[in-house]
Amino acid sequence: MRGQRYRYVVFSRHGYLDQKNPELSGIVLSKTNLGQSEDGYLRASELSAFDFRSDLVFISACETGVGKWVSGEGILGLPFALYPGGNASTILTLWPVLDGSTAELSSDSFAK
Repeated sequence: MRGQRYRYVVFSRHGYLDQKNPELSGIVLSKTNLGQSEDGYLRASELSAFDFRSDLVFISACETGVGKWVSGEGILGLPFALYPGGNASTILTLWPVLDGSTAELSSDSFAK
């Protein structure tokens, strides 16, 4: 994905929060048909390597904006992991979200 620019990057999946090890927090992409070395998660530690260079990253998944507060750094976890990718804005959630209402919000927001 290097060298490209995206207007929106949208993930509508399940979120995984690890308060003790924020680098293990992530987005659950799949839990089936995985190879031996795959766990189905896109972890914060992996996400920071992506060069999205987007106007907006929208992650519709439970508690993806929650993480460990570190003075001088901010919230570690997914919020911090998205910063190095060159994103202008990020939308994450601080609470559990419902599938139906979140799908409606997402489709209404990005259909225009």
